[in-house]
Parts: sequence; C-alpha cells; structure tokens
Amino acid sequence: MTEDNKPTTSTTDPTAPAVAAEPRKPRPLAKNGKRDVADESSSQDKEEEGEEDVEEDDEDEGDDEDEEDEEEDDDESEFDDNSGDGESDDDFEDSDDESDGAYGARSSRGRGGSTAARGRRGQKAAQPPKKAAGGRPVQNSAAASSRKRKGNSDDSEDDAPSNKRRAPSSRASKKVVSKEVAEDDENENSEDDLIVEGVSSEQVEAVIKSSVAKLKEMLKRNDQVCSGNKSELQERIFECIRSGCFPKCPKCATGRLRISTKKNRGGSLECPGYVDEDGSFKHCGFWEGSQSEDSQEKENKAAIHVCEVSGHDTSGAGTEKMPFKSALRAMQACKAADDAIILVRKDLVEGFVPISGAGRKKAKKLWDAEEKKRIKAEEQKIKDLAEKAARADEDARKLEDAKSIVLVADPSLPSPTKIKIREGASHRGRRIVVSGWVHNLRVQGKDLMFLVIRDGTGHLQCLLKGRLCHTYDALTLTRESTVRIFGVLNEVPAGKKAPGGHELSVDFWEVIGKAPSGEQNFENQFNEESNPEVLYNLRHLVIRGDKSSSILKMRSLVIRAFRAHFESKGVTEITPPLMVQTQVEGGATLFGFKYYGEEAYLTQSSQLYLETTLPSVGDSYCIAESFRAENSHTRRHLSQFSHCEAEYAFIDFNDLLQNIEDMICGVVETVLNDPLGAQIMKEVNPGFKKPSRPFKRMPYTDAIAWLNERNIVNASTGKPFEFGEDIPESPERRMTDTINEPIFLCKFPVEIKSFYMKRCPEDRRLTESVDVLMPGVGEIVGGSMRISDYQELMDAYKREGISADPYYW
Repeated sequence: MTEDNKPTTSTTDPTAPAVAAEPRKPRPLAKNGKRDVADESSSQDKEEEGEEDVEEDDEDEGDDEDEEDEEEDDDESEFDDNSGDGESDDDFEDSDDESDGAYGARSSRGRGGSTAARGRRGQKAAQPPKKAAGGRPVQNSAAASSRKRKGNSDDSEDDAPSNKRRAPSSRASKKVVSKEVAEDDENENSEDDLIVEGVSSEQVEAVIKSSVAKLKEMLKRNDQVCSGNKSELQERIFECIRSGCFPKCPKCATGRLRISTKKNRGGSLECPGYVDEDGSFKHCGFWEGSQSEDSQEKENKAAIHVCEVSGHDTSGAGTEKMPFKSALRAMQACKAADDAIILVRKDLVEGFVPISGAGRKKAKKLWDAEEKKRIKAEEQKIKDLAEKAARADEDARKLEDAKSIVLVADPSLPSPTKIKIREGASHRGRRIVVSGWVHNLRVQGKDLMFLVIRDGTGHLQCLLKGRLCHTYDALTLTRESTVRIFGVLNEVPAGKKAPGGHELSVDFWEVIGKAPSGEQNFENQFNEESNPEVLYNLRHLVIRGDKSSSILKMRSLVIRAFRAHFESKGVTEITPPLMVQTQVEGGATLFGFKYYGEEAYLTQSSQLYLETTLPSVGDSYCIAESFRAENSHTRRHLSQFSHCEAEYAFIDFNDLLQNIEDMICGVVETVLNDPLGAQIMKEVNPGFKKPSRPFKRMPYTDAIAWLNERNIVNASTGKPFEFGEDIPESPERRMTDTINEPIFLCKFPVEIKSFYMKRCPEDRRLTESVDVLMPGVGEIVGGSMRISDYQELMDAYKREGISADPYYW
C-alpha cells in the first residue's frame, strides 16, 4: 500500500516473505448516505489504466459464468431465511480485539488489490502460491472451496481433488468482489466467495437474499439512504458484515442492529439491546427490518402478548405490560382467530416474538378441547335447567292436588295417652299422643315418610304411610316445625335401630307451627365450619343441636350434684346480690355502671358476702353469676360464668384441702350414677375417668423447680422461672398432664394473690392458698384461708391502695 492508501499494481514474488496488509476501513458514507464519489473515481482510474484488456475479457467470461452458475444453483440446495440456524448470535458481532476472528484484521490478496477478505482467505493471499505438477497454482486447502469453474473445463481434470464440500456461490455474491479479486480468482482458478471466520457462505448467501430490502428500509429510517444499483447495496451489506457497522435501532436509537440467526426470524435485522448510562443492560426487543416503527408499534398494540416467565392468565390483559401466562389463554382471548397476532416471550432477555406454528397449533388444539367442554357444559346446564323446570312444574301440580287432601282423626280408635318422650318405654303397645319439634325427616318413595321429633326429654321416631304422606303439610314440612302426632308405640323389630328402641306408627298428625323454608330454613343458617361470631349470633338455634343440648343437660346435672353435696354436708345455700360497690379480684376487671347516681359494679365474686353470713347460718355456699372484664379469648377468661363458692368456719388449711377434694369427687360420683348423666358423658366424653384420690400436694416452690429442671422457661422473659413469678397456663398444663393426676398447687407468694389471703406462719412470703389442677383440663378450683387479724387486714388494704371504707361491714 502507498502512503495515500491508494492501491498499486505489483507482481508477486514467490520467494518473497508474506507481508500482512493493512486492514481497510469500510467505505465511509456522506451525510446524505452516499459514498464519496471523488475517492471512488480516483481509485477506479488507477485500476482501469492497467486492467482495461482484462476487464473486457472478464465481462465476456463473466456472462458465461453467470449463466453456468445459475444452472449450478438449480442443483444446489435452496437457502431460506433459517440458513444460520445452529450458529450463535455472537458469530455476527464485530470484534475489534481478535486479529483473525470473524471480524478481525483484513489482508490483501493476490496482486495487492484494494478489496480485502477475512480470516483464512487473507492468510491464503499473503502466502506465495504453490505449484502443482502441471505448473498451475494450487489453491490452499484451508481456503473456502475446491470447486472448479466450468469455464476452464480443459484444466479441471488436472486440479487436485478437495475433501471439503464446496460452498455454493451466486451471481449476487460475485458482483460484490472487486475487479482485482476477480482477476486473482481467474489466475488462481478459484471461486469468488467471501470467507468469514465463523460464518459460512451459506449463511452469508441467506442473509443477502432475505435482508436486502429490509436493510434498505432500515437505512432509510436511520437517515442512511443507499444510492446506486442493487449490486452496490449488496456490497454495502458485505461491508456491514465485515465491520459490524449496521445502523442504529430505530426503536431505542442506541443499540446497533445485527442479522438474526434465530429460526423464527430468518435472517431479519434485530436489536440485541444496549448498556444504559448507569451500566445496566436494557432490552429493546426490536426485530423484523421490513416493518416500520409505526407499523410495529400498532402491531404490538393489536397483538396478544404471552410471557411464560412473568405472565398471569387471571390478572393479565394480554398487553405487553400485562401479558398472559399461556398461549391457551391468548387463544381464549382471540377465540382462536386465524389472523390473530400472538407474541410469545420465553425469557426476559429475548423479548416478544411471534408464536411458532407448532405452538399455535398446540394452543389451538387445547382451545378446541376447552371449547368442546364448554359447549358440553352449557348444553348440560340447559338440560338441567329444563329438567329442574319440569320438576318444579310437577311439584307445583302435586302441591295443588295435595291441598284437597284433608286428614280426619278416626273416632273409632282408642283415646290416646299424652306422654313425654322419656316415658315411652312404659307405654309400648298403647295409643299415645306426643308433641315436639321435627328434629329430622326423610321421605322414602311416594307413600313412606320417617320423622324424628324431640320434646327436650328425648327423641322419638315416627312412621307415616299412605295418605298421611300426601297432604300439603307433609309435602312442605321443614325441620324445627312443631307437630302433634297420634299413634301406637311399638318396639322396633330385631336388627333395627331407633331412639329408645321403639317406633310410633302414626294414624293421625297435625302441624302446630311450620318453620321457615328456603333461605330461612334451619339447615341454611349455619354448619360445623361456621365461625364463632355466626354461632354466637345464632345461639338460639345452635343449642337445638344434639351436642349443645347435651351440654346444657349436663350443666344442669352438675349444678344439681353440687347442691346435693353441700346439702349432705349441712351447708346452707345463699343467694347473694350481683350489684356491689366493692372489688374482690382487683379493679382492672370490674364492670362498672351508675346505680342511681352512685358508682356500682357487677360482682367479681360473692365470697366476701358469704363471709358475713357465717355468724348467721354457719357454713354457707352459693351458685351465682360472677363477672370479669377480661378481654381475653381463652377458655379460662369469661366475662360471665356460674360461680360455685363456699365459706367454712373454724377450719385450717388442711381441712380446706380435704373439703375441696370431697366436693370434686362427690359431684363426679353423683353425675355418673345418674342414668342421663352417664349416657351424656358417654356421648360427649367417652374417655372420661374418675379422678384418683388422694390429690397430690405440690407447693409453689416445688412447681418452679420442676419446670426449671425440665428447661421450661417463662415465655414472657425467655428465662427460667424465678420465685414470685406467676405460672402461665401453658407450662402449668404441661406439668399437670405430665404428672397425670390431680394436683393441689398451693402456698403462692403474697405478690401474686389477693389481698385478703392469709399468710403462712412458717414463711411470711407465702399465702395459704391453693389451685386445683386436673389433667387434660387445667385449673378448676381456687381457694385460700382468709385473714382473721384486723390489723393485718387493714395493712393489706393499705398495701394494695384500696380504701377500707366500703368494706366497713
């Protein structure tokens, strides 16, 4: 090369060392997108001075070669837009650092002409040509191809065979190469293929065929208008491939376009993205050079977007910002229209691309299956509605017919005996009349109906037959309706079951009051999964259930057993007032109200009132309501509860413990000895066992040691329990269930007990107090000895900050 970088003509000395040519930069474009005519013409003048004769021969020979090449192209495999499949996108990117890579340094070939080639072709040009046996130059085996020209058929027999597949050539690719290269090829008897490291000739050919029009459109939109004929544009494409100087993306105006090798883009131009100012990579997603920016934006807006990474079929809208998750959802959105545009994104880097044919076919198949199911479901729904309407018409007709049926009691039958259900066993074989609420009902066929009624004392099964089942009341009867039933009470046959072991054969019945139907029906009000608020608001209906009813009955039996125990001990029952002006368990849990202008409270406990009755009636007790304003949702904290309290005179702490143990065991024994109590206990708590006697005595200090030995820490502090700390329910329950016997946990510190509790004489830090703990339940009884010394009681009032004036009595 000369100093002014103009090409010179020279001969190649076979003995001279190979000299690497200076890389040539791509031809610059003017602002209007055209080449510099002056530079081009001056270069052409120098070339034409020594090459006119050769040029004429080339033109004649080139025409013959073009015709022959066209015939060869028919034999070659066709090149489609997917020629670059299997190659990575990086094969088409430019690399300034790699000297012999895909887009590295260029080298002059042949006689030092100005047209440059890449890679192996450059290496071939720089080496002296080898001589074959016939004296002709032999093409380097590392070069592009060993295909022979048909124009030199006389010399083709002597050419050395090549074991490499020849790269196809086309007329378009030959015109890109300059005249000097054409002369070199003529001398070397080789083809005019552009060899690029990492890019095959097939890929280049496919790129040229599929991207000429697209690149031209892109260059126009980027203000780089190519002038000249088609050959000039093709050469520009080659220069873009060699240099990587594709125009900027019209969408992001930052990234450089490149030729895509992806199957579904077929050699189209695409934007690989760019690095933002903050150093982060930004994805553009633009591709398909034949589209204008406006048309692509409109297509994106009209298209249905699917993102398999971040889409959502439920909340998605099918837009680019809110895509669907699956192609099936896109098919549902467009109702599988054939002209619908569906763009799919499989990862966040690639961006949205049109759905493949296989993907569309698969989604269409799924949509067809879903559509068949939907149509079938709609047809079934219509069928069900028709059947429902037919049944409704039939039921309405039956109801009208049923109104004409009137039941009349048979006067020839014996007079019935009115009984309660619990008395049924003693009236078997007789005609009775019983009233109650319909607890359950079951219709079996047209002429049979079973009713189970209750009256609070038990359940009775009733059998209705024939006309008794055809009346209007029978067809519209609902649960919780009130009825009066006449019939004969018979024992059920062997192998059959019924409440009480008997069944009422009905001969006449009537409705006293009918319960609501429809949405107001008892069965539609609540169920086992209803939340507590619903159950509290419907408490009047909830207690009609078997379990709730049994608990209410058991409660009655327990209260009766308490009264029986105290009565057997000669303890008098007192009915204390519930509205008081004093506190018993601390002011924090008082329900306060105005009592004719004065402060008053609902009683927390009646024990202080019972103390005043001791000089009057001796030992006394009460079963009354107590109230605690404890806003805690546990089974140990109730705003209102039934409180059994007793006060004994002239006893010590051991006597107190013995009285408590006798009371608990005596009440349990009484309940279990009652037939109803035993039955209910078996139903609601079949595993219940009587408490064993005697109860275990455990001081508070021993309980603290027991918990610390087993590493049970105080949840509020996260540390082991210390003296003076109250023991919460959870560790207390754990200790009780582990020991698995009733425990008298006694002698608590003064600080955690009520002010009126008597101190232990052996340790003034402790009180003579007790909590009864039962396995599986927890605390059930609390008690203590009362302070009997006046001055000690006054000191307790003062210590707790309580005025003694309201306690003058």
